[in-house]
Amino acid sequence: LPNPLKKALEAYREKGAEQFILTLIKGSPMESDKTALFQVSNIRQIEDFCGPYIGYEMVESVQVVESTRKVYYVMNYEKCPVFGRVTAYKTAQGEVITEFNFHANIGEIIPRELIFKK
Repeated sequence: LPNPLKKALEAYREKGAEQFILTLIKGSPMESDKTALFQVSNIRQIEDFCGPYIGYEMVESVQVVESTRKVYYVMNYEKCPVFGRVTAYKTAQGEVITEFNFHANIGEIIPRELIFKK
C-alpha cells in the first residue's frame, strides 16, 4: 500500500472518518480542496449501513508508469466490504494520493480483469 493510504487507514481505525480523509490527502493537491471532506459524510453513511470499520485488505497495485500507480483495496466493516481505489503519484517528497474513490459495489471500483483473475 502507498504510505499515505496505509497511514490514513490506520488513522481511520484510531480516530475516525474525518482523520482518514485528512491523512489520505495530506501533501496532495486535494489538501487545499475542502470538497474532499464531503467524503466524510459518505463514510459515515457506510458505517451506518455496514457497521464499524474493522480493517483492510490489499487487492492489487498496478504500476501505470514509473511515477504513478493505481491501488485497489477493500475496507472491511462488521457487516460488509467497501471497495476502494487510489491513484498514488511519486513526488520528490514521497508518494501522495491524487485521486480516491470507494463504493460498496465492487464493479464500480475494481476492474473486471482484477475481479476475475483470482
